Amino acid sequence: DYSLTELIVGFSVMGLIALSVLIKKHQQALSFSFGLCLLGSLLMIAATLLQYAGLISPFWLIVLIGCGLYLPYIAVHTTIFERFQAHTREPGNIGFLMSLADAYGYLGYVAVLIVKNFFISKVDNIALTQGFLLASLGIGIALTMLFLPAWWLLTYRNRKLS
Repeated sequence: DYSLTELIVGFSVMGLIALSVLIKKHQQALSFSFGLCLLGSLLMIAATLLQYAGLISPFWLIVLIGCGLYLPYIAVHTTIFERFQAHTREPGNIGFLMSLADAYGYLGYVAVLIVKNFFISKVDNIALTQGFLLASLGIGIALTMLFLPAWWLLTYRNRKLS
């Protein structure tokens, strides 16, 4: 089941991100990518709420949360950084931004491992599931609160400059 969830997530995210290649104008591609990021955060929120309501199986919970997490991650790394660089016409490359973003991602992973190994002792599966659902809901809300203003600023700034 795990490999099937990841296969669905991988092909879904890859297919949606690949659509950005078809967009020639940088501002439109940026807007599309911010939309994908918001879609991802809303998928996480919806999946969590549907799970709390008992309307989806754990399999689809993992698929939806996987898509919700990887859509913004991949969109930022593959499209937003590159198209923003091209859109602003600033000299340079995106290597530093990608390294910085990855460093924060790995820092989060290390934080989870530290908390799990040193601060959580013998937690039952129900508590772990509830913690996972709360974290998913919190991350989905946080992503929405971060990407909406960024998308709005990008759109407003471009409208003002045109």
